[in-house]
Amino acid sequence: MALEDVPPTGPLGLFLGFWRDETVVIRSPMRPAEALAAVSERVDPMFTLFGKRPARGYLGTRGGWLRKRIHYRNSSQTVVRFDVTGTGPGPG
Repeated sequence: MALEDVPPTGPLGLFLGFWRDETVVIRSPMRPAEALAAVSERVDPMFTLFGKRPARGYLGTRGGWLRKRIHYRNSSQTVVRFDVTGTGPGPG
């Protein structure tokens, strides 16, 4: 669900609230390759069972997904999916 979308109300809104997606835009002064390199330093590959980094997931050249590393079972844990796009340097 994008931030400008209006969520459903009533019982349907309550039911769908558990599976709602939210879109958040984060802007950074870094170039896309630099941003992905900075994130990759803190992420273990997705099938690493006993890693030391705070997250595990998949990082590609244009985005990926992350899951915070926890040491207990949580089948409803949040997964962050993201795309990295660049618009180039701004004016000035």
